[in-house]
Amino acid sequence: MDEIILREADFKDAEIIYNLSNDKEVRKNSINRSPLDYENHKKWLQLKLADDNYKIYLFFIKKNFIGQVKFDIKSDSAIVGISLSENFRGKGYSTVILRIAIKKIFEIYGGVINIIALIREDNQASVKSFLKTGFEFRDLEKINGESFLKYSLKKSSYDNQ
Repeated sequence: MDEIILREADFKDAEIIYNLSNDKEVRKNSINRSPLDYENHKKWLQLKLADDNYKIYLFFIKKNFIGQVKFDIKSDSAIVGISLSENFRGKGYSTVILRIAIKKIFEIYGGVINIIALIREDNQASVKSFLKTGFEFRDLEKINGESFLKYSLKKSSYDNQ
């Protein structure tokens, strides 16, 4: 694999984040499946970029956008989400960028000891990626009347990998 570059998102990334987030496959696997409006997306992004408890990491190989990993920090836990660009799906990149992003979050947010992933039951590609990264199934969680698989990764078990 070529060298993967990680950087924090910036407002100038609004369009690439929007395009990825609005991708048909990404929408299908998101908690909110509704298509996104660009103006609302820009407002949302501005709020998230200003929030110290929200991180969006973008990943590239050379100038090729691989995808994003987002974290919503809640006290000692972080909820993680991942989206890959179409050209990078099914090639093992999700596990690689998840590991890089998780390492970064544990370094920056010393108080975070648990990372949680909420995955649609039919999204087996994500289940495999999170299991390969060390996540363990915990429970089913209902969100807006729908069931999601809840996986988590404890910092103590990640440190031992």
